Amino acid sequence: MFNNWSSMIGWRGRIGLIIPETNTVMEADFNRYAPMGVSIYATRMKRNSPISSIEGNLEMLTYAEMAASLLVSVKADINVFGCTAASFLNGVGGDIALAKKLQKATGITTITAATAIINALKSLRIQKICLITPHIHDITVKEVDFFNKNGFEVVNYSGLGIEKTIEMGRVPPEGIYRFVIKNIVKTEAVVISCTTFRSMEIITLLEKDIGIPVVTSNQVSLWYALQHLGVSDDIDGVGRLFNS
Repeated sequence: MFNNWSSMIGWRGRIGLIIPETNTVMEADFNRYAPMGVSIYATRMKRNSPISSIEGNLEMLTYAEMAASLLVSVKADINVFGCTAASFLNGVGGDIALAKKLQKATGITTITAATAIINALKSLRIQKICLITPHIHDITVKEVDFFNKNGFEVVNYSGLGIEKTIEMGRVPPEGIYRFVIKNIVKTEAVVISCTTFRSMEIITLLEKDIGIPVVTSNQVSLWYALQHLGVSDDIDGVGRLFNS
């Protein structure tokens, strides 16, 4: 009986997550919202510093292939590189190049959080966005540049300025909600970036209160991974994207 049960796990698809060692949110979000029959497996990349800086995030990429290789044994159908910052810091096309590098190393189709955001915005037919992040200014403006050069218009952006990555996951959803409301301007959508930020829990509430789509790193990463698996379930509580 045990063997029969084990063979049923992930019968619709297996998603591998490649996340920083300090990420406390993405794995929990995926397990909470993944449809029946989709299983989640996470591996972690080493960080040599608790501080989230441009240099530190790029250094973390040197551990990405090793971490990704550990997902081969669980037979993941698709891997998600789950650090938004590290996937956009190399500029336009850097996210695609990173995915291709990891895919070549593992033989597993790979996507990144940054690529997923771009595809979600295109699916929603969004051009103008307000960007919200937990990051320091240097990283946030890099993300602004990434979106602008990918053909979007960032009409406003705000970052919480959090330096320690572990602290990003400790910001409560209501704190994120208040920060968005405080910094929202007239735009077509809000993008809340970062995979270790508890923004997925408040998408529906925010969309109701501000009247426009809300896109978050974990929401779009799950959506894009499910698209690759051919799983098109509507998922309650995660916004218009899953009903578009």
